[in-house]
Amino acid sequence: MDDLECQICFNIFNSETRRPKTLICGHIFCLMCMTREIANGKSTCATCRRPHNAQKVEDLPVCILVERLIENMTKALTVGATSCKSEVDDDEDDYSEGSCSIHKKSIVYFYCNTHSVNICRECTVLDHQVNTCKIISFKDKFEKNKDDNILLANSTVTEITETLSACDEVVKEKDDIISNQELKIKELEKAIEDARRTIANEKITSDKVKNNISQGKIRKKDMETGSHNLQNA
Repeated sequence: MDDLECQICFNIFNSETRRPKTLICGHIFCLMCMTREIANGKSTCATCRRPHNAQKVEDLPVCILVERLIENMTKALTVGATSCKSEVDDDEDDYSEGSCSIHKKSIVYFYCNTHSVNICRECTVLDHQVNTCKIISFKDKFEKNKDDNILLANSTVTEITETLSACDEVVKEKDDIISNQELKIKELEKAIEDARRTIANEKITSDKVKNNISQGKIRKKDMETGSHNLQNA
């Protein structure tokens, strides 16, 4: 369930104020929290601290996959609650105080699947015979509805688990790519720094050579002047 919660406010995502918003790093937070984060000038992921550079919350895409999973899970829970409620509603609509709506003195114990109505024992003999209708007891009807709802809930949980696992793999792949790129950037920065240091050393050496050449020219000129003076003496 943690994967379906915003990791800032820890509320479950929904399709309204807490829609799941995806950052470029792959982490997901709710609409309300990201609206507040951006309004407060925060432009980094609350989980990994990588920048997302979104100027407004509308710039961030909705994670449709997570949103659909939440909708499916909510639908499964709603179906279960509705099924339980319908048992009571059917009783209240079809008979009063447990009496059959047709045979007032008889108590209903069964449900006719063929005609979707609660029936009593007399109904199974007169109007809803077992050879023409599919008759089940209330207990069997309830158990079937319960089993169907459990299957739906389990299927939804399995789908959510598989999808979140796939999402985790995608996030891991992105993290690996980012880590590799950061490593390459550091290597390039080191190479650039080494090149700058080499250039600086070469410049110092070049300046020394130039200075030696200048000094040599001066000495050569002095020697030529001295030689000329000696010849004229």
